[in-house]
Amino acid sequence: MTDKQEVTWHLEAREIGDLKDYEKNPRRATKKQLKHIKTSVQKYGLIDKPIVNLDNCIIGGHMHKHILKELGKTSVDVWVPDRQLDADEVAELNIRLNRGHAEFDYDMLAATWEVEELLELGFLAEEMGIATVDKKPKDLTPCAKLIVTSDSIDSLKELYDTLIKANFSCELKIK
Repeated sequence: MTDKQEVTWHLEAREIGDLKDYEKNPRRATKKQLKHIKTSVQKYGLIDKPIVNLDNCIIGGHMHKHILKELGKTSVDVWVPDRQLDADEVAELNIRLNRGHAEFDYDMLAATWEVEELLELGFLAEEMGIATVDKKPKDLTPCAKLIVTSDSIDSLKELYDTLIKANFSCELKIK
């Protein structure tokens, strides 16, 4: 990519109905992810404003637009450039905005949050390295309580995986 003129951004109010989805947006959201976004917007408002080109094409914030529309909102503050971005700039910025730039420290999260809370916040069990069992067999009853103390979430995950593979019904709680 060649260097383009620097872009300056400012906030403007736009009608939600005027915003157009970027047809090449590669991001998709699951129902669970949309629910997470909706809960966040309802609880804290729209902090992460959509980003649009001068022609109202959304570069970032597609899901927020759809959630706001679902909530009955008619206008939204959006970030707008001081010049029309060309197709290459839009494509690159769309990817850069939607690509994670950092990873979470799962040991730090585990020290602060319960697994159930992290799941409610939108984390996936797989990304935390935790296997889940959707349904416990009805014929199994708890026969023992095992308490394990460890400074390493990795060792706890390993123990959990071992127990699950051995067909034990178990639950992992991290405090």
